[in-house]
Amino acid sequence: MNILTEDDEFVPLHFVFCNFYGENTCFCWNNDKFVMFPYIQEKYTSLLPVFIAPGYIKVIQCFSNRVFFTCLPHGIYKLSRDGRFSVLSKSAISIGSIFFEILKTKDDCLYLENKQKKLSKLLLHLPPMSKQIEELCTFPLNMENLEHEFRNILLDEVNMLDNLCLIGNGKKLFTLTKEVIHLIYSCDNKIMNIVPIQNDNKINGLILITNTDAIIVVHSKNNILCYKKIYLGVDVKTLCTGLNQQHNDKIWIVYSDESKLYYMTMTLSTEIYKKVKTEEKSFVCIQYYKEDKFVGLTKTKELHELSINVIENYVNEEISKDDFIDLHRDMLKDTDLIVEQIYEKAKELELWNKILLTEEDKLYRINLYACKKKIQMYPKMTVYRIAKQLFLNMDFQENLPKNVYIVCSLVSNYETTFSIKEIANNETSIDLPIAIKKLLNSLQIRMDLVTIINEEQPWFLIKDFVTDPIIDRKKKLKEKQKT
Repeated sequence: MNILTEDDEFVPLHFVFCNFYGENTCFCWNNDKFVMFPYIQEKYTSLLPVFIAPGYIKVIQCFSNRVFFTCLPHGIYKLSRDGRFSVLSKSAISIGSIFFEILKTKDDCLYLENKQKKLSKLLLHLPPMSKQIEELCTFPLNMENLEHEFRNILLDEVNMLDNLCLIGNGKKLFTLTKEVIHLIYSCDNKIMNIVPIQNDNKINGLILITNTDAIIVVHSKNNILCYKKIYLGVDVKTLCTGLNQQHNDKIWIVYSDESKLYYMTMTLSTEIYKKVKTEEKSFVCIQYYKEDKFVGLTKTKELHELSINVIENYVNEEISKDDFIDLHRDMLKDTDLIVEQIYEKAKELELWNKILLTEEDKLYRINLYACKKKIQMYPKMTVYRIAKQLFLNMDFQENLPKNVYIVCSLVSNYETTFSIKEIANNETSIDLPIAIKKLLNSLQIRMDLVTIINEEQPWFLIKDFVTDPIIDRKKKLKEKQKT
């Protein structure tokens, strides 16, 4: 589509599509001059009038079917149906989350001013004489144009119904909602522009364009925000991006430098990206248009509507390659050698694993002694007779530490009978002989734990390692009553 204007010297360098009072309208501009026309497939034969804005145009934004011009160095103006401007603010540098919230600077500070409430609030302190004011970029988001999951991550649940504005200021990215600003990302490079990753009328992520050849893809993954930096290797003049219609895990990116047009695809889950194609085309500005199309503006005042089928075809081919792999005899060559190497490495790994378990067990036993750790349990106790001898059997069915010794002692009539046994598999059973003649009404059973660091180190003893839970509760109750 050729843009025919009454002023032959007017050459637009930027354009944007806006819903201007219910009609899909294209705005093209350069410096303080612009044209506007309904964007349709038919060619225009009549000349378009060139309008003059109140200042050099920085950005054109649409809010609720109304269009606002943000000018340089400051000033925001609303455009009427008949091409006339009304002043929203002559001193504002940008619009916030909604058109009546504007951003202003004063005394090296950034303020948010609510035109309805006639209130002003300090947001940020800026460096003195900073160029960040001129380079500040914003991008408004609302309930209608933001994908639900992405919005939930950007906003708290209590703020689900509020509009949101992203602010790129220098190397930092902020969110602004309910007149509160939050820092969400710090970059190594200056953020120059914020481009949405679109899917029809929904925004699924963002791309931050920096002052270098790097871009940063902002997307959601497992309920967190992820930032992937990609070095494109060229001086990017313009860029647009969108979500793949057939595969929601993939996005497409189209960008242009002074001489070529580049196509790229990226998988969000793995953050793997790849350049798909390069064409000998040059655009001064490109914009997302539909789910499978984008529009580019040339230096010769032409709008070209292009398809992203080249990326869709590439993605489909890659997926089909992943599904079907051709096998060849050469693939089986030297596989026996590979299997032997795997077997040897597995044996080596098993050996190191045993060493690791041994060291962990040593450390655990040292910690047992250092912390004087005790356990509460009820060993299963039974009394049985062999010939004329009675035995007390204590069966420890619950888990006990490995590679330690359990000492069970029976005190009766001032005499102690004990038995010691190693615990190999977390459980054990111990027998104690009982002398019937020496049994009294009072019978004490104690269970201690003996552990060693290794064979060369001394033994450590933990007295009363196994305790009766009921007795422990009674002791604690008595201590509380005393205090």
